[in-house]
Amino acid sequence: MQEPVVIYGGGEAAVQALTSALNQQGVHVLRSFDLRQAIAAHDEECDCPYHGSIHCTCQYIVLLAYDDDSDPVVITAHTRADVTHLRTLPRAGTPAKLAFLACLEATLRSLGRTRPSVTVEPPLSETS
Repeated sequence: MQEPVVIYGGGEAAVQALTSALNQQGVHVLRSFDLRQAIAAHDEECDCPYHGSIHCTCQYIVLLAYDDDSDPVVITAHTRADVTHLRTLPRAGTPAKLAFLACLEATLRSLGRTRPSVTVEPPLSETS
């Protein structure tokens, strides 16, 4: 995926909507990293490079999505200021893997059409 899918709304809602949509297609989803949980586990403040605030309110979640025939595909959800950027991370694969990746990306892009509370915006072109 070249550009992320942009979803207006909190990261947790976006990840839950994505996980539900993928589960309905028989795709297994595992949360492998959650920035909020990691910060909470260390009971420390985290400066925010985006907002310049002492307490970071951003969220970064890493999901592993897999079916019965493919290795996991990494999906990241990066949220700041209630805008979530979802993307699959590129990696080489077999044709079956590429087909699975295409299915995942189609699901990412369809969230806005199937979940009215989550809207998906196409990426802006660099010439705009």
